[in-house]
Amino acid sequence: MKRMFWLVLVLALAFSGMALAKESADEVNVASAAKDAVNNVFAALKAHNWDLMRKDFSDEMLKGLSKEKLADVFGDLEKQRGAYVSNSFAKVVAKDEWILVFYTAKFAKSDALLQFTFKKSDPTCKVCGLFVRPAESAKRATKEEAEALLKTYQPVIDGYFAAYKARDFAGMEKDFSDKMHQALPVDKFKAAVEKDIEGVYGMLKSSAFDRIETDPDCIIVYYLVTRDKGQTALKFVFGKGDAAHKVMGLWENPL
Repeated sequence: MKRMFWLVLVLALAFSGMALAKESADEVNVASAAKDAVNNVFAALKAHNWDLMRKDFSDEMLKGLSKEKLADVFGDLEKQRGAYVSNSFAKVVAKDEWILVFYTAKFAKSDALLQFTFKKSDPTCKVCGLFVRPAESAKRATKEEAEALLKTYQPVIDGYFAAYKARDFAGMEKDFSDKMHQALPVDKFKAAVEKDIEGVYGMLKSSAFDRIETDPDCIIVYYLVTRDKGQTALKFVFGKGDAAHKVMGLWENPL
């Protein structure tokens, strides 16, 4: 079974509600200053030098991502996409205190998109978050396809929202994949929801299915969430071919 890497490496920003904006001169400057950190990650990937990859990680990333875990994650990625070959800058975007720098990574079999997250106020440009995801664009499922897929994933999503309403954070994680559990233990997950989501957008009032998108590796189920202070989009990511229907990625963004 193919494995999905959308959120495996996201630790500090697993639930940050970041909407992307057009790049400005400041963002470009940050992207330039962060180039050493980005180059170290790609050099480390080429050499399988996980100590080098961790060199410019933030303290939070260092705590959550040992060199053994990095070897496991990127080893799986190369099994799926082949050996790493090269990279090219894609774009830089920003929202509030964060700068997101995107690079396309070329592998022997297929490309991936790497998203590096930096804090605007950090002059040392430490890597605060790192996404690895397919470079191929996701496609929206037709109404008939969405209805069929929703029958499969609805019980998992209903269980998540039921646990959320009961403030049962362990229950919310019941159907998380092993790697999601490793990246987001219950205490960290609870703190992220309460601070980064509820603290900014307010408490959950209601939710409703929106749509489903698919790409070569995964299925993304979108829900519209109404909160005290506004509406957000909550995305559940499932791996194609995963008979257990585990949540392999989860993030929430403002509309």
